[in-house]
Amino acid sequence: MNIEAHLTKLVLQEIENAGGEKSVELCKDTILADTKLDSLGFATLIVAMKQEFKLDPFGNNNQIAYVETFGELISMYEEEQSCNGAT
Repeated sequence: MNIEAHLTKLVLQEIENAGGEKSVELCKDTILADTKLDSLGFATLIVAMKQEFKLDPFGNNNQIAYVETFGELISMYEEEQSCNGAT
């Protein structure tokens, strides 16, 4: 599974749903707060990843994770994938 490609698709969809620009370019340095991805969109994204791939890097530890950039989000999901042995 290509985490980055799938997250890109889902994040762009949620940005559009939140009224953001359809032409946003996502790179690893993109600050998610600057993309109009709101808290509801972020929650929807997390649920979609959990349903499709059984990955939830936010639900498996007692620490609160703060994600600022798209690259940090990708890294969290890639780490979760490698810890769970998912493909």
